[in-house]
Amino acid sequence: MLRWVSVFVLAMMVGSLSPLSGCDSQSCTDAGCDHIATVTLPAGAVSGAYDLLLEFEGMDTLAARCSDPAAPETADNPAGLTCDGSTFTLEGSEAAARTVFVTITDPNSGDVLVSRSEVRLEAVDEVRPNGPDCPPVCFIRNGDLKA
Repeated sequence: MLRWVSVFVLAMMVGSLSPLSGCDSQSCTDAGCDHIATVTLPAGAVSGAYDLLLEFEGMDTLAARCSDPAAPETADNPAGLTCDGSTFTLEGSEAAARTVFVTITDPNSGDVLVSRSEVRLEAVDEVRPNGPDCPPVCFIRNGDLKA
């Protein structure tokens, strides 16, 4: 009986040392994440409600009504896009883009306040939700709209 206990204890000790013998002890989780991009508007660029048009190379164009929560058009704003009088934030695949073209229009007059202005989105941080050596890598990007 003592012999079987010794064999069992030895087997447990060898098993607990297996990570030291070259086996990978880290296992990645399957958490996902979305890229996030925030664009800062110049001071005074908008006052009140505005229509926002975002164009990306090779991706869908997005349109939103901003700073007008009572407007029925806001119900059609794309998921992941939020906007106010000083910034807009995009969470999702389009935010991975490095460049976005921004057009801002006054919904009441139809005047174009910003005409297809190019904004470079620079990575300011990266998030690895599954660990430092595990995919995916999601980027947080910032940019400034020049009016």
